[in-house]
Amino acid sequence: MSQADHVEIIKLCLTLDAAACKFYRKLGSDSEDKTLQEFWNAMMHQEEEHVRYWKNLAHFAENNTVPPVFDNPKEIKNQLKDICDQVHALLKGDFKVDVETSFFMAYQVEFYLMHPAFEALFLFMRKHTGDASPSDSYQDHIAFILEGLKQMGKVKPVFKLIAQMMNRLWQAHQKLALQLADIQALRSLIPICMHCKKVRNDDGYWGQVESYVTEHFHTDFSHGICPECMVKYYPEFLDKKED
Repeated sequence: MSQADHVEIIKLCLTLDAAACKFYRKLGSDSEDKTLQEFWNAMMHQEEEHVRYWKNLAHFAENNTVPPVFDNPKEIKNQLKDICDQVHALLKGDFKVDVETSFFMAYQVEFYLMHPAFEALFLFMRKHTGDASPSDSYQDHIAFILEGLKQMGKVKPVFKLIAQMMNRLWQAHQKLALQLADIQALRSLIPICMHCKKVRNDDGYWGQVESYVTEHFHTDFSHGICPECMVKYYPEFLDKKED
């Protein structure tokens, strides 16, 4: 995955969140209800924070060399471009709709933005930038839509189900992102001392290989002893066994 691929994928994510921002601005301006106007404007401001995040991330990626995130950047780019087309098609529609339809459209937009690439980039780039990311508050962002429905007295079982499905989908994407990060780490060279076999971590400190693997891959060790070390360190037990 080239640096150009990396930047292009980030800019596609930026385009999608910018479109979502425009979508909520249009819902607010076309609404005649003051409460709804305030709600959609609040959603717009949340999306503006996401847009700022992607702009900063794009700037970082353009000016820094970062390792590859995806094995299939071309496929990811094509998927994100298709989603951009769907969101832009939605923006061309009529926004003077009833309350339930407007909220259903909002869930549509949020679903389009819930591509696994988003969470993968949130997780991976946090290690390089150290910044907070939209992932920290995304579930609150989804829950905010349901709260808006409650304010309007329009919470039907179908909307509760949609909110639950969105949360589960986002959690699944978080797990996928963690697995992708583990795979990328496994493919990287692990700095290990040629003498004592200690491993250098991301902060430059040297520690036992068990600690490194546990921290990076969430794996515990079950210690045993190989036949060679049994002969070297515990020969008396082998003698007793032979007797």
